[in-house]
Amino acid sequence: MNFPQGYSRMHARAFSLVELVLCIGIVMVLIGLAIPQIRCVRESAVLTRETAQLRSNAQLVFTHCADHSGAFPLADERLGSAKLNWYLALNTPNARLATDPDGVSRRGVHRFLLGAAFVGNSAQMSPGRTVPPEFARSRFVRDAEVLFPAIKGMMVKHGDSVGGELQLWTYMTVDPPKWPVVMCDGSALHARCTDFRLAFDFRENNIGHPVVSTWYGTAGWDARK
Repeated sequence: MNFPQGYSRMHARAFSLVELVLCIGIVMVLIGLAIPQIRCVRESAVLTRETAQLRSNAQLVFTHCADHSGAFPLADERLGSAKLNWYLALNTPNARLATDPDGVSRRGVHRFLLGAAFVGNSAQMSPGRTVPPEFARSRFVRDAEVLFPAIKGMMVKHGDSVGGELQLWTYMTVDPPKWPVVMCDGSALHARCTDFRLAFDFRENNIGHPVVSTWYGTAGWDARK
């Protein structure tokens, strides 16, 4: 082929500015479409890992019960601290890190909570009989006291550091977190707190939150809606 004078083969193969901009635009669109899928896959992988950790923690609790005449681990005489620091009662080296390595090492927070039903007084978990959180005391609870193990939540990922702020597994007005929950029969699920139905739909002195502080304690339930 004969090219005009001053026109080389290199010029014939070069992209025009319009073509270059078009290619960049197409790549950006494809990246934009892929990012949500990548985020979804990553979140699914994190949720799977957290669920596995929660089930492992539940097994530690079951083992503790078997070794202590059915008693759940009790680490503090104060109810609030007993729920959060349940792992301190385990015969496990460096229990805080062992029961939540990702949360403790990467975020500086332990994210898994044992429900108040398993460290508290069920008699004080019914309407009109609750006590202010600062006066709530813990007690030894035995596994035989759990009436509905298949629908009673035992442990939940209750908090996490999201964007530098603490996010809780609670009644948020917009998009409440869907985090792992382990039931008393050992089964695990991913749920929002709003996915559960309790005996009453109000809270009193921090009692009446699914899994965390179920109405009637070990005699109560966290049924799916």
